[in-house]
Amino acid sequence: MEIVAERETDVRSVKRIDIQAMRALAVIAVVVFHLWPNFVPGGFTGVDIFFVISGFLMTTTIIKHIGQEKVFDQKGFRKVVTTIAFLGNFYARRIRRLAPAALVTLGSVLMAVFVSGQYYLQSQTAEQVFSSAVFIQNWTLADKAVDYLGQTDSGTAVQHFWSLSIEEQFYLIWPLLLLVASIIGIVIPTLFKKLKVSGAIIVPVIITVASFAYGYYSTITEPAAAYFVTPARLWELSFGGVIAMLPPI
Repeated sequence: MEIVAERETDVRSVKRIDIQAMRALAVIAVVVFHLWPNFVPGGFTGVDIFFVISGFLMTTTIIKHIGQEKVFDQKGFRKVVTTIAFLGNFYARRIRRLAPAALVTLGSVLMAVFVSGQYYLQSQTAEQVFSSAVFIQNWTLADKAVDYLGQTDSGTAVQHFWSLSIEEQFYLIWPLLLLVASIIGIVIPTLFKKLKVSGAIIVPVIITVASFAYGYYSTITEPAAAYFVTPARLWELSFGGVIAMLPPI
């Protein structure tokens, strides 16, 4: 199953039953697809749904903090130390949530493979366990042009960590991009105020469009790599961020 670990849920707001329901449907679709591919042909799109939800929840958390702490206002930059501390705590919480379960899973798989005595499988698994542990598994699989849905010699029991690797890379850079977006939002003309949308949304929109275009092009030219590389998948997470920045319906 591709969905390996928990997703960012620290929204500090009313529990969203609708989001929990979408998550449940996404997980069920992915599991059924792996067990009976012909029963739910498009079940793999549950991963894409999870990416969008993760981007939405994380962006909601970040922009809510920015609004509460008034990190930026019309007079300029404020409370930099508070923001740095917030980001530090944000990353620390993710490490505490992910590290124990991830390390136990990766360690157990590695031990089981070494017991098998198959040298080639041991070598492949050890490499991908390391890639998974540092959240670059997606790039390792892209470099090997692994067909995720096919039977290849490069596949291992931990290749499912590719989706988590993309999310962690996104979580590393997205808060910083949102801070930059907040600065840009200050100098944007009042046109966006009339639309009840912050000018800061420009940055996520540009990133989403650029990533989607790159992903579309890469899918045609290098489909195996495009399935895994972060730039081709980034638009799904950032699209969730764009939704989070729009006015509630």
